Amino acid sequence: EEMVLGEMIISLQYVDRVAVEDKHEFEKEKAEGIQAEYERGVSGAMARVYSVEERIPYLCIHGLLHLVGYDHESDEDFQLMAKREEELMESLNL
Repeated sequence: EEMVLGEMIISLQYVDRVAVEDKHEFEKEKAEGIQAEYERGVSGAMARVYSVEERIPYLCIHGLLHLVGYDHESDEDFQLMAKREEELMESLNL
């Protein structure tokens, strides 16, 4: 049986721009002595990597979970999705 889940599009230019912005923000906070508190799941993982190549696997995990019905509209939904993201990242050695 075939199941259409939808489409997942990743804009490499957007990912690169956000990665550069995140790196500058991290460097600014570090220079100001601010200790970053990372979120869970893909958000937290991507906060520590700054290249498109490093971020793509995380974005794929996040996008695929959306395609199969996960969401992060409420705190409870976020916790469930972040837990599943962390399980997948661990199983893929990310």
